[in-house]
Amino acid sequence: MRWAVLAALLAACSQPGPDFTVALGESSVSAPAGGTATLSLTLTPRGGFTGNVDLTLEARDGTQAPAGLSLSPTTVGLTSGSTTQTLTLRVGGSVAVGTYPLRVRATAGSLSSTADFTLTVGASPGFEINVSPNSLSVRQGGSATLELTVTPQNGFGGSVNLALEQRDGSPVPSRLTYTPTSVTVNANPTRVFLTLNAATDLAPGPYRLRLRASQGSLTRTADFDLTVEASARVSLTVVDGSRRGYAVAYQVGTGGWRTFEPNTDHIYVFDLGAATTYGVAVRCGSGSETQIFIIQAHYRELPNPRVVCSTLTPTLVNYSVEVDVSSVMVDGSVVEGDAVTVHDWQGGSNRGVVPLDGRVTVPLSLPQGSRDLLVTVGTPGNALPKLARALRSVDVRNGATDSWELKASDIEPAYKVTVGYPAGCTPLFSVVYWLSRDNQGGGLVGATTLADPYDYRSVAGNGPGDRYLALAVARNDTGNAILGVKGSGVAMNLSLHLPPPWSTAPVFTDEAHPYVQGLSYSHSDLYAYYLDLTGPSLNYRITITRRWLGGGDEYKVPNLAATLGYTPFAPGDTITTSVEALLSPNDPPPLTFSFRDLATVMADTEVYAVEYRGTYTVR
Repeated sequence: MRWAVLAALLAACSQPGPDFTVALGESSVSAPAGGTATLSLTLTPRGGFTGNVDLTLEARDGTQAPAGLSLSPTTVGLTSGSTTQTLTLRVGGSVAVGTYPLRVRATAGSLSSTADFTLTVGASPGFEINVSPNSLSVRQGGSATLELTVTPQNGFGGSVNLALEQRDGSPVPSRLTYTPTSVTVNANPTRVFLTLNAATDLAPGPYRLRLRASQGSLTRTADFDLTVEASARVSLTVVDGSRRGYAVAYQVGTGGWRTFEPNTDHIYVFDLGAATTYGVAVRCGSGSETQIFIIQAHYRELPNPRVVCSTLTPTLVNYSVEVDVSSVMVDGSVVEGDAVTVHDWQGGSNRGVVPLDGRVTVPLSLPQGSRDLLVTVGTPGNALPKLARALRSVDVRNGATDSWELKASDIEPAYKVTVGYPAGCTPLFSVVYWLSRDNQGGGLVGATTLADPYDYRSVAGNGPGDRYLALAVARNDTGNAILGVKGSGVAMNLSLHLPPPWSTAPVFTDEAHPYVQGLSYSHSDLYAYYLDLTGPSLNYRITITRRWLGGGDEYKVPNLAATLGYTPFAPGDTITTSVEALLSPNDPPPLTFSFRDLATVMADTEVYAVEYRGTYTVR
């Protein structure tokens, strides 16, 4: 009996009290800063334990868990049998990227149990944005395109809202709109093109803008500058000094042609709106002397086109210039028998021969009034003058004679001209003219018909606005010309490099208003084509710029017969054609220049023309 009682007491003392164990289904989890991770917690009771168990998060060494980390729920109830609970581990946005050894402690009164795990904190999902270009422009009534790239980071994705604002945070004007207003981002960088639309009444000027991209509380911005330009305006001037009569039409973009009523100012202005290209057409004269001038260009290339139908023929008076070269005959620089030439750019030049006393009177027929003239002295038959001098503000009067004395100090140095000719081309000639600032006085100061470098004489009295014009002309084996001209405001060694001829001939269809195919002259300096079509009683002169053509190589001569009032080419007419590829290193290109009027050469002008001539018969 005594032994039975003792055995029962010992058995009772060896029974464990109520307790529990804790285990985690994961040994490691990861989450981004600002994100969450989940843990699977299993509580197993022992010895009949029941009740609530408190859960806390701590570092594995038993110290407090790093700031920004929290666990939920914090209490789990045990009734009977094991209980599995999903825990949410929240990682604050301020938690640093890294690896954290942690544990979950489960406590119920004096009972406690722990389970270890490792948390890896990575970077938060996010995105970056970039816009290109950083600066762009748009005209009133037009639109511009901005490229936006959204680059996701750390698994970011979803819809990103886009908002446009001024850089100081204020709203953009309501007359400036944009599309789209959102972009969907997947795993890879996403590119989208934003269209910025400027209303016709949006105030011109610079706008410092910011594109804001956001998803929830995550926001990124990118700055750019937008310049709103006033709507382009084209101003056409028509010169008709001898009153041949003319009619005018214009085209905005690729729209229809409209007419202007002729006015006494001979200036015709029109707005392009959102367009960037235009056309103008002028019929000069009528009947058998009809000319049609057409210019089709980009407004930035030529905002103020000019068409010359005719010039006023001035009334000429008899006027003489007495040139005294006696002081430069002393040292033999000028000798008896040399030629003295007084040059007028508009054709009133004449010459005289130096007599023994050195006083030469040269009679001229010139427009009355003040004008500059050029005097040269040289050996007859020699294109290089011994000296050249500008005569300034000569007062031309009917029946008058004025005297000018040339001195040894008027003998200026000679400079060289070098011309590079393409293979297979024959030099025809090269000349240097001097032209005064008023485009009145001017003439030859050097010339050659050879390919070798040659000299030209600098002009005494050359000043601002005056210029030297070096012109070279060659012809290839098919008889087509290649021309080059180069201007300079000061005397210096000059060089021209004529480009090669056409490799493939342009072709005209056999129509009254033909297509021109093969406008494909290859050269980086190409800026325009000039077309000349001449029939029995009608002549077209057409300028088409490279920017107007875009990437095309075909042009259709517009049918403006009804619009401008002229009779087009007729079936059976033989049409002589010329296509000139115009080249220039100048930026912007000199679209106001014409080889038919060298007075349009400025001091910095350099232009080349490559001609191709042909014929066709209208069917």
